[in-house]
Amino acid sequence: MRIVVFFFKTFAFLGISALFVYTLGAQAWILIAAHQFEQDVKSLPRMSRDAQKFTQICQNAPASSENSQPLAFQLRFRDSNAYAIEILCSLIPDPVLVREGKLLPFVTKDPGSSGFYYAVEGGHDSSVRISFLTGHQTLQLLLDSVKFVSTIPDIGRPLPQTSCQGFGYACCTERSDLGRGQPLSDGVLDCPNSCFPSCQSVPFVQTFVSEPLPDDAGRIIMTSNTQEVLFSYAVSSTNGKIAQVTIDYGDGTKDTSQLSVGVFTHTFTCSGPCTYTTIISGVDSLGKKTQDYDGAKTKIVRL
Repeated sequence: MRIVVFFFKTFAFLGISALFVYTLGAQAWILIAAHQFEQDVKSLPRMSRDAQKFTQICQNAPASSENSQPLAFQLRFRDSNAYAIEILCSLIPDPVLVREGKLLPFVTKDPGSSGFYYAVEGGHDSSVRISFLTGHQTLQLLLDSVKFVSTIPDIGRPLPQTSCQGFGYACCTERSDLGRGQPLSDGVLDCPNSCFPSCQSVPFVQTFVSEPLPDDAGRIIMTSNTQEVLFSYAVSSTNGKIAQVTIDYGDGTKDTSQLSVGVFTHTFTCSGPCTYTTIISGVDSLGKKTQDYDGAKTKIVRL
């Protein structure tokens, strides 16, 4: 019994010691990373105070002119670890690279911010939080000073314009991804309409074709009181098998099929002006449903 107690106490001691070293190591590494990162953030006010020195860089940049002047300096994240220090020059559409930088290995920027922006006429309030395991540090650039803060202040504007990945978000594909969380559009260069904290794969309508073909406005025009329409479809899923496909003809009737690829035929009846919107959708074996988008719809119109 004494041996069991001895081993239990030994393992408990080792476990607590390992947890202590783990936590202490994380805090030490994030502090080193934060102080290294701080030097690059401090370079923005320094460059702004010496803006005349960077005028030549603006004027020598591609597609520039002798009248180009520095407007602002920024530290712009390209992903969760790599960033670029750049000049925003007048008369030049793209930033001019000064140098590149990276956070220490395994240290990442938290999602939400894209970096720091510092205008020549005065700085802007902005902040970035970096993390490693259980350690976190938040740096705030306020006017001319850089300081460490314990809470994450509201992100100021403007922020550097960058990719969705630079904000720590992901570009979701319109048909096959469902965005999770609050979308971000301000300052996103590559996918301002579909930048989300994360994307969830969902089944999607690969093709949806009708016969007769729609006109240029996407409508099938009925030429009599009845119109037979053939709908060909293909529904795909990356995470599971398609369990059911449903077509809603828009006239109060529906059809279903367990085939991921197939054909539906329906006769529409209308004696006067009317519009039916036919929508196809699918559900996979995991219970996920296709998204509603224009490519999964067809209008049948009697003028």
